[in-house]
Amino acid sequence: MTSAATTGAHALPGALTPARWRLPALFVLTLAYVLSGKLGLLLAIPPGYATAIFPPAGIAASAVLVAGASTLPWIFAGSLILNLWVGFDAANQANVIGIEAALLIAAVSTLQAAIGGTVLRRALGWPAAMDHEKPLGQFVLLTPLICLISASGSIFGLKSLGLISEDSIVSSWITWWIGDSLGVLVMLPLCLILTGEPRALWRSRAAPVGLPIVIGLILFVVIFVRFSAWERGQSLLEFNMISQQVSDRVQMRLEAQEVLLEQAEGFLGGDEPVTRESFKRYIEKTLVRYPMVKAMEWVPRVTAVERSDYESHHGLEIREFPNNSLRSRRALDRAVHYPITFIEPQFGNETVLGFDWVTRIGLPALNAATRAQRAFITAPMQLIQDKGRANASPGVLIISPVRGGANGPGFVASVLRVHEFIESALPAAADQLSLRLIDTDAKSFLYDSIGNAEAVFETELNFGGRHYLFQTIPTPAYLQTHRAWQSWGVLVLGLIFIALLASALLLSTGNAARTDALVIARTADLRDEKYFSETVINSLPGVFYMLDETGAVVQWNRTFKKVFGKNDEEIRVGDILQTTMREDRSLASDAIRRVFVTRGYAETELRQRVANGEMRRYLVSGQYIEIAGKPYLVGTGIDVTERREMEQEVQRGRKVLRTLIDAAPAWITMIDREGRMVIANRRYSETFGLQPAFIEGKHYSAVLPTETSIRLESLFDQCFAGKQMEFDDEWNVRRQATMFVHGKCVPIFEGDKVVSIVMAIMDLTEIQNAQSRLRSANAELERRVEEIRALQTMLQEQAIRDPLSGLYNRRYLDETLERELARAQREGYPVSIVMGDIDHFKKLNDTYGHQAGDEVIRMAARSLREQARTSDILCRFGGEEFLLVLPGMAPSHAIERVNAWRQKFSEERLSFGGFKLSATMSFGISSYPAHGQTPELLISAADQALYLAKKNGRNRVEHSPI
Repeated sequence: MTSAATTGAHALPGALTPARWRLPALFVLTLAYVLSGKLGLLLAIPPGYATAIFPPAGIAASAVLVAGASTLPWIFAGSLILNLWVGFDAANQANVIGIEAALLIAAVSTLQAAIGGTVLRRALGWPAAMDHEKPLGQFVLLTPLICLISASGSIFGLKSLGLISEDSIVSSWITWWIGDSLGVLVMLPLCLILTGEPRALWRSRAAPVGLPIVIGLILFVVIFVRFSAWERGQSLLEFNMISQQVSDRVQMRLEAQEVLLEQAEGFLGGDEPVTRESFKRYIEKTLVRYPMVKAMEWVPRVTAVERSDYESHHGLEIREFPNNSLRSRRALDRAVHYPITFIEPQFGNETVLGFDWVTRIGLPALNAATRAQRAFITAPMQLIQDKGRANASPGVLIISPVRGGANGPGFVASVLRVHEFIESALPAAADQLSLRLIDTDAKSFLYDSIGNAEAVFETELNFGGRHYLFQTIPTPAYLQTHRAWQSWGVLVLGLIFIALLASALLLSTGNAARTDALVIARTADLRDEKYFSETVINSLPGVFYMLDETGAVVQWNRTFKKVFGKNDEEIRVGDILQTTMREDRSLASDAIRRVFVTRGYAETELRQRVANGEMRRYLVSGQYIEIAGKPYLVGTGIDVTERREMEQEVQRGRKVLRTLIDAAPAWITMIDREGRMVIANRRYSETFGLQPAFIEGKHYSAVLPTETSIRLESLFDQCFAGKQMEFDDEWNVRRQATMFVHGKCVPIFEGDKVVSIVMAIMDLTEIQNAQSRLRSANAELERRVEEIRALQTMLQEQAIRDPLSGLYNRRYLDETLERELARAQREGYPVSIVMGDIDHFKKLNDTYGHQAGDEVIRMAARSLREQARTSDILCRFGGEEFLLVLPGMAPSHAIERVNAWRQKFSEERLSFGGFKLSATMSFGISSYPAHGQTPELLISAADQALYLAKKNGRNRVEHSPI
């Protein structure tokens, strides 16, 4: 038997519920992320921060795979700490850009871990045994796709922050993507060895899988380090040469200062006194040739006796800056002073005039220089000109003694700001190297653009009695143009080999685990095989026996002993035929002989008197087999006594059922799934003139009318789908009159499957004929009723309509006006009553005849209908008079509406014979309830208003006064 621990997720997938890690384990996860990331970044090719393998990617993915989303905050914390650490090392300080970059990378890395762990958990299942080709293949294929998330998001995020240049995006992205992919491929199996499930399987892989991965990883890292060191040395050959050239240039420029001072010494030590103007003219030419010199000074020797004459002659006070303060004061009395007398350029350097060197450089150093009669350079100092300036770079003085002459003894000096002096020597190599210049005597930095990085090139410079250390490192631009990919390629290929090796080892250990489980299970099966076979044989419900070719019983079960009432010894020495009824022994003997001769199968039914004396019937079968080359008969005996009795009962029941079916007045049949009519009663035989033996077993299409068979086909399909169906049909059988039938199909189930259907059909011809006659009689009756209704409607319309105008008549007005007023009173809305009359109608009749008058009346009625509302009541009041009831209409609105009617009617023309007839109308309006609440009062008021309209000139509208 195999177990889930050995077969893995493919044998028993298991739930996808993540394990719960406690707080210590989560702390260890963060620590492992930070430390492994720092170690991985040691393999990064400068100047980038992407590495050929990034172990935290695998650690994070495995953590989400094993423990789910609860690990994501700790993964984010680990990534943030790691990237802040890396950013601080790179910039030697924490800045806003570095923090933004750390947050960005941490967020994208956490997103990749969340998606990657979830996808791998769904693909590999859980527990993730990874012992088949399919999950291993999915792991190898999905990992590079998952790692696109961090590479793409981080690189383009860093580009937007300005931390990656345009020309390095592609190489950085590829390196990042490969590093994450290899980190997952290599580290995830190692992490699962520590935390994966099934635990026994992963623990067993520590030596055969984990150890080779670790050894291989260490081996290829060592090869990478040695190879990259050699590559670095090769790429730095040119850099060392450039660094040496820069150091030589610095040395040469320092020595040029000594030559410059020697020339100035000759100028100041001559026989001609030097004035401020002559000093300026001489030094200006010198500064043009030496732009790196910030100033040159003449400092004479002034004794205490000469101080007063000196100050009055030059107009200067010898001063000093006590305790290096910003405010100067008169210098204390000393035996000797060395005041700055001339300085060029003077503009901007006025504050240094009169400054006593003794307080800054010291009298012993000046006396030693005088005795040595050679130039020397001071220790780094803050220049007097730079006092009060923040972040001022250090300066130095290169001093040369002047022995005497017309100007007396003293010193000439050139003033240098070290930062500007060094950068003047770098223009051709500024983008190739960063440097540091250290005064080893003073143990102070004169210039530093390297930071905390370790120097690559180093040399000593000596000048003016002081010693300097000159150090350089290559810039990112130099490394970018001199990058070598061989060692990185070796590392990547090695890591890919390790990833493939890990997959192969996982597969082999998984197969081995499954094989071991199968061996254990098979051993248990073989040990229990005998017990199993005996248990199965004894659990058989019938008789079991096995005979050799002599007829001897070599194996039997408990039922065999129980049926024949014999013990094991009696069966072993007896003959099986002796247990059979004498009358049936020949049948049994023939069956046994037939099995051995044909090497096949035989079956017969025998009677047997069992141990309690009862006579039973057994269906006995025998099958030929060979075991170890010997022939045997394996037989069974099933007690069929009750079955035979039941079959007889079934036969009797079938006869009764057949009688009932044949006596039914309907057509009854059973149809199987192949469409065969399994049962058909006598009614089919009588109807179709076919014998029952012919019908049963035939397809229904061979019995029923063709048109009927086609129609029933879809109905049978639905019935076999489990639905009860009913139908009505017409049969034309043997040239008989059309029969009208109604049928019902009922499915017969065995379990959930329909095995056949029963169809019962009734002859409804007489009922159908009677219904047809009834429907005809009903149709005739309905026609008569409709005629009566139409006549009633016409009479009703004639009773309420004026035949000439088509408007309501006086009778309808009397019935509805009182009802409309009652509704208006109940619901509180106004009603306007309009009385209209065609002007000069009698004259029109007299002139053109009554037919013309009738046409004008029809035209007026039509004009009123076209502009009336549905709720308006239009009546012909009599002759040429019309009465209009306008519910819900106030007097002002009624006047406006009636005026519109009057205007439209006056514009209409009627063709009559050869004439164009026109007419006008006058209207009078009354209002409910203002003019009364009864029809009589309202009509009378409207009539008075109409009279007023006639009186006032006709073709107008008047409202009855209140």
